[in-house]
Amino acid sequence: MPHARPQRRTSFASAASNSAHAGGHAPAPRGYSVAEVASQLLVSVRTVRRLVANGRLQHVKIGRRVVVTAASVAALLEQAG
Repeated sequence: MPHARPQRRTSFASAASNSAHAGGHAPAPRGYSVAEVASQLLVSVRTVRRLVANGRLQHVKIGRRVVVTAASVAALLEQAG
């Protein structure tokens, strides 16, 4: 009988929403995937990668994954706003 694989979380935001369903308050997410940032900013993934490369969005690399900090997304929105 094959073993069931544990469900994989795709982002910090989904982890926060999962904890909200557990009855507690959800902490603000600390970071987003490149795709999540693109969706929030209504731009392409390529544009987000350029913003990361140009230093306009702070990020952390976890293995091969790029996690953009929530604070840098908020700061970019403040500058644009």
